[in-house]
Amino acid sequence: MRVIVRGRQASKTYESVQWVLAGEPTDSYPGWSRVLLCMSIGEADHVRAQFSALDYRQVFGFEEWRRARLGKLSVEVMVDDADLILASTLGQSISGMTVTGTVQEWGTHDTD
Repeated sequence: MRVIVRGRQASKTYESVQWVLAGEPTDSYPGWSRVLLCMSIGEADHVRAQFSALDYRQVFGFEEWRRARLGKLSVEVMVDDADLILASTLGQSISGMTVTGTVQEWGTHDTD
């Protein structure tokens, strides 16, 4: 798992979008091998407006994605502002979390 941890306005979404754009079109819904999940459909629309290279089906709001009926091929998912999505789901801010697995260093030129 790759994790980008930086302050506000530090290109986290930009790097996430570049990762999504490095994916490939598929013949299975949503039509792409990589997608970006945002906290809401409004935030997804905002990201789409900022990055015109994104196809509509490369960016989803969290609830929209939960209701999606995925196709037969697996999809890689990048979650933007995961802390905000988790806090919204729980109905309160979180004080900490654990993650199982390994965390890979993320650089501005990584595409996989």
